[in-house]
Amino acid sequence: RDDSVNAQTINKEPHPMERKDRLILIYKHTLMLHSIAFIRFVHTAIFVFFNVIMAVLLYEVVADKISILTWIVVGLFAIEVIVLIANNWTCPLTIYAENLESYRGQTTDIFFLPKWFGDRMFIFYGGLLIVALLFLLVRLLT
Repeated sequence: RDDSVNAQTINKEPHPMERKDRLILIYKHTLMLHSIAFIRFVHTAIFVFFNVIMAVLLYEVVADKISILTWIVVGLFAIEVIVLIANNWTCPLTIYAENLESYRGQTTDIFFLPKWFGDRMFIFYGGLLIVALLFLLVRLLT
């Protein structure tokens, strides 16, 4: 008799309220993905990450300490450039944020970044990347 009670307990269907709670949780997570605050958080985290790896790349090429990390960083920037080219030089998260806000060109989707800098970000970081890659080329050739 103990075995039959345990088998019934193990195979017992979850209470309908538990299913409802799971659906509510899934719905809340779906809403979060459609939240401009969440998109800004993710975009800010990616922005900070790429700033850190840019600093690593610049340090390694200027200090002539080229390592496997240098090549990983170059690969990550190559992926970023491919993604930007595929999206007409616009970050896909910016496009997504603008779609959520229903108007184009008015989104500053990185928390601490002023719009005037956001508009010139590709020029600034593109220039830094070109300088870093030129330093890398010089280091490899000498």
